[in-house]
Amino acid sequence: MNKLFTYFDKGVTKTENLLLLISSILLFIMMLIITFSVIGRSFFNHPFAWSVEFSEYILLYITLLSAPWILRNGAHVKLEMFVDMLPNKTKNVIYVLTLLLSAFACFILSIFSFEYMIDHYIKETVMYKLVQLPKYILYIPIFVGSFVLLLRFIILIGENLLHQIENI
Repeated sequence: MNKLFTYFDKGVTKTENLLLLISSILLFIMMLIITFSVIGRSFFNHPFAWSVEFSEYILLYITLLSAPWILRNGAHVKLEMFVDMLPNKTKNVIYVLTLLLSAFACFILSIFSFEYMIDHYIKETVMYKLVQLPKYILYIPIFVGSFVLLLRFIILIGENLLHQIENI
């Protein structure tokens, strides 16, 4: 069981690293888009009107695709001021409840984003802005990010349970 859990953790970790790489590349692309748009506006009086839209989409992708890696490394924002004053058993109960609630939220978000993504893909819904893009593209990072976050929360819950079993 423990060996299977380790393989699962390694697979999710590799997925998180891949998503972080994609996020990094998208961040670089967004930087180039904005830089060229500023140069176009400043020197040639011709900004790229689509640059704002693409930057918005890229921000969505960066945020949601990098979230599982951030969770794994504990780099997310935490508010522990009150929890630190509690006894260790109470801290652990709050931690497990937080993990369970977060996993449930990611589960719900994964289901609904997957349904919307498939629905917009089948209906071929298009967003009518400056650049016309299929609407399902917006739901891809929501589904992937929330699903991988769900997997990471499951791993954190499993690690906590294994730690509890070892201490018995």
